[in-house]
Amino acid sequence: MTERLTLQGFEYHTFETLERDSRPIVVFHKTGGDEGELVPLANTVAPGTAVVGLRGQVVEDSKLRFFKRLGAGRFDEADLATRADDLNEFLRQFISTHRVRPPVALGLSNGANIITAALYRGDPPLSAAVLLRPAIPFRNATPASIGGTKVLVVGGMSDETVKPDEILRLTDALRAAGARVDLTMIAAAGHRLVTGDEAAIQGWLKMI
Repeated sequence: MTERLTLQGFEYHTFETLERDSRPIVVFHKTGGDEGELVPLANTVAPGTAVVGLRGQVVEDSKLRFFKRLGAGRFDEADLATRADDLNEFLRQFISTHRVRPPVALGLSNGANIITAALYRGDPPLSAAVLLRPAIPFRNATPASIGGTKVLVVGGMSDETVKPDEILRLTDALRAAGARVDLTMIAAAGHRLVTGDEAAIQGWLKMI
């Protein structure tokens, strides 16, 4: 059973029935995607797990995003901080409303960035986070204490949008804040998804 729902100002789509005490995957699309974009990936890497798609709240050049920016590669950090705090509150209310366990968050690019910002802003109610091609969300801030949250960071060695050195700096920052971070760098990957992402996520989810 699928439903479109709204909670705390966020629009989201449940693609399967959310069973009580289950641990769903919440997916966060890239710029220009929508709440259904990463559902096939989630179904592949975690078959049988309920998937929830979150819809970006910002529209830029007719494309959905999760936060505003000031220009190419320049985040509106004030807006990002507010929306990251809103996301953490949404997650708390989502867990309470549906009576589920803290979910796994899976995001690509802009979607990964809002999850990362939520990690920076506080200890979000997540069992784990999968960050595909994430960028450092705040240039002059360090993450708050993350409290042992499990995180998988997947970067592309040929990514010109988020270069490998930024991925490494982000990984170090998250680890310093207490996150349990695993890093995978895919040799043939740029900023787009490749088949190696699927294998990396699936193997990691089986271990946590």
